[in-house]
Amino acid sequence: MKVLILHDMGKTGQYLARVYHELGYHVTLGFLSARDAEEIVPMDSKIKRTIIGANSTFELIVRARHHAHSVDFLHCNFCFSSVIAGYFCKFFDGKRYIAHARGNDIRYNIYKWFGVLVKQAIKKADLFFVSTPDLLTVGKLIREDVIWIPNPIDLENFKPMKREIDLHQGFDYTIFMPSQIDFGMKGTDLVIEQFSFLPPNFSLHLIKHGFLKDIERLLKLIEKLHLKNRVFIHDRLPRKDMAQLYNAADIIIDQFGGLHAFGNVTLEGLACEKTVITDYNGVDYPEKPPIESIEVNKLASTILKFVEKSKFHNPDGRRWILKYHSFERAKEIMRKELKRVGL
Repeated sequence: MKVLILHDMGKTGQYLARVYHELGYHVTLGFLSARDAEEIVPMDSKIKRTIIGANSTFELIVRARHHAHSVDFLHCNFCFSSVIAGYFCKFFDGKRYIAHARGNDIRYNIYKWFGVLVKQAIKKADLFFVSTPDLLTVGKLIREDVIWIPNPIDLENFKPMKREIDLHQGFDYTIFMPSQIDFGMKGTDLVIEQFSFLPPNFSLHLIKHGFLKDIERLLKLIEKLHLKNRVFIHDRLPRKDMAQLYNAADIIIDQFGGLHAFGNVTLEGLACEKTVITDYNGVDYPEKPPIESIEVNKLASTILKFVEKSKFHNPDGRRWILKYHSFERAKEIMRKELKRVGL
């Protein structure tokens, strides 16, 4: 069968494409913009790539219908414009589709004015997936048969390796926070404020990725707190280089935006056997992830505690990822669910 994946969504679409390909499907990955297609995760050459080029939900509906004519079903990889496009492809053209929620799309969007349409689109989908188990509770408010599909982590790339990048550059300890720069959802500003309480032998490294307004606010905050010589912002990097940064850092920090959930940063950090600190409620997995879950106001003291114990290596992290977030685990669940609905 042929599947069109709508939206890459932080490289998750590229990993989905690999899962489908290994399950025997003919895959086309549809990027919503040329910028989304700039960084390509290594994939089999048989996986087709196309740029949908949609700047609005209406435009995406029109272009998705055009591309959907040559496939059997769509995988809508974000429950906003993508799943709305899938809904109209089914309404007008009889195409089947899967709704796949990634986080804030159903945590918040369903409560906005367009939420009625998003919920209707999810209800009409052949399958409804969520990418993290904490989303199951939210998902069940829309439909009871929601299924958790783990975000598969590229364990060939994200793994413990010899440091080839020197992040320390004269500092004794270095911290890496590769989450998107976002004051609301990721709590970047809160992390910076906590970092200001650490001694001057610490450095913090971020990735220049996020809304321009938050990046500008970040630069002003760094200057206000006199941290210009200790906080470094890197340009966006290919995935293989990102893995090098994870391994070059002493401690990894994920989001502190009040969601009490972690993102791919935590998963990639654990795959590299690094100590990861984030704000996570710890109630969704059968086995608690080997991370340090705290409130943001305890971040500085927690970092100092790990430094005092020299606790930077976390071998349990990779074992946990292998158990819950490997490609094999994702393939196992998707194979079962796709077969159940005849896709």
